[in-house]
Amino acid sequence: MIKAKTFFTFLLLVGVMLVGCEKKQPESKVQENGLTKDINDLVPQSIIDQMQSLGMPIHGGDNPPSIENTYLAAPFILLSSNVPGDFPGKSFADYEVTFYDQNNDDLTIKVDYLNGPESGTGLGCYIVGDKCKFSVFVEINSMNTNGTKAKMIHVISGTFIEKGIEDLHLANFMLDDYGDPSGIWIGVGEGRVAYDQDGFSEIVGSTSEWYSRLPACPCTYEEVKKMGKTDCPEGEWKICGDASLRFHYGATYEVRWTPVSSGKAGQQCTYDSNGKLITSGIAAGSPDMVSPGTCGPFEWLSNLLVNHLCDQSDHCIEDVKPWLKGNEKSIPCWQYLAQWPSNNLNSCDQNPKTDILHMLVMVGNMACEEVTDLFRVIDSSGQASTELKDFFHGRLNYTPANLKSQLQTIFTHLNCDNNLSDPGCSALKKAIGNL
Repeated sequence: MIKAKTFFTFLLLVGVMLVGCEKKQPESKVQENGLTKDINDLVPQSIIDQMQSLGMPIHGGDNPPSIENTYLAAPFILLSSNVPGDFPGKSFADYEVTFYDQNNDDLTIKVDYLNGPESGTGLGCYIVGDKCKFSVFVEINSMNTNGTKAKMIHVISGTFIEKGIEDLHLANFMLDDYGDPSGIWIGVGEGRVAYDQDGFSEIVGSTSEWYSRLPACPCTYEEVKKMGKTDCPEGEWKICGDASLRFHYGATYEVRWTPVSSGKAGQQCTYDSNGKLITSGIAAGSPDMVSPGTCGPFEWLSNLLVNHLCDQSDHCIEDVKPWLKGNEKSIPCWQYLAQWPSNNLNSCDQNPKTDILHMLVMVGNMACEEVTDLFRVIDSSGQASTELKDFFHGRLNYTPANLKSQLQTIFTHLNCDNNLSDPGCSALKKAIGNL
């Protein structure tokens, strides 16, 4: 008896037999419900209805994306079930699936899968879908130790993007228990629907970070101007115009890629005055854990109002508050730049702006908002030497020996002891204290 907890184990399953899908599709590839004749002959509409009632997405159509690769769904969690004793949230072994030999002329594909100790290799099956969305139907013949057979169907659905599959769901339903003389199988029409809980099934061997699925930033601002809507992933590049100097000090232009669906991650890219992608530093664009769906942010708002609005916006809560100082989600700027890294997957020329890697001791645990205030006060100060400004902007290969005293001179000139409510003075005081 298989003891490991897997998604496919119902009672006693000892083998999976290859089922061929060699026959060609008719000229009319899909029928009224968006599925092929072969799929409709295999799976009764009543079972399709059962799957969908349990939350299983079915994506029909005769133009599925090319999905050939190996993907990992983890954590793999039960969404819903009509099997007695099951409960939503039940955890299963990680599900790894490989798609290959896809043929969109006859809408067939082959599948290997691994789920704990269970596996299936070279399974022939059918694929349907349109643009980025797809559904794969796999017929599986199973046999228990008493020789009792059953025929089941696995359906795998998701949205293909270049770096993985979003919203992968898998259904496993009984098609025919052949009367179940031993009384061991679930009933016809019964089954489970499971899903990848984090919403993204990465290509095996690649990173699973939330920002890894986003479109790469183009190397120049002119390139972005020629771009618009994207299919996989579904979204749109938006020209935001002048960059926010409050949140990306040192940048000139800003663009955003926003997804069609709300609540998903988005991309942000910034460019210098020559239209070149800024690849690191505070000036660089940072991906959005939750896309705002538009350009922004709030240049004209006070800190108090920004923090108030953040409580009403998932984007502000997840992406903006960690950048700001003085709230429960504030983090050090070096940590923010690491957790919301600028994108350079197109291997554009390195182009850092207002970077902090060369002065980590001085900025310490200051939030990015405070570090921005520090840059501002140095750039605007008539007391700041050319050497000091060059150091701040990474144009020196050494740290000035009198760095602390230079900062103290500016602090004194601004009468900061009596004006610590000023953001620049507050940032200077912290920087001096860190040296």
